[in-house]
Amino acid sequence: MIVIDGKNAIMGRLASYTAKQALRGEDVVIVNCGEIIITGSRKNITKELLEKRGRVGRGQKGPRVPEI
Repeated sequence: MIVIDGKNAIMGRLASYTAKQALRGEDVVIVNCGEIIITGSRKNITKELLEKRGRVGRGQKGPRVPEI
């Protein structure tokens, strides 16, 4: 088991490292998650999150049939 301290860690890099360890079969625990740093402008992050949320549920229902 790997225990990772999230204090002052950059979220993207921490996620990448954690994913690699999990793919190797390791159990990963992250502590101090409230102190992880999210980089970038708040406006950009919020905009991207809202765009991703808006795409959920718009999928096609049923099989795709080509138009003739």
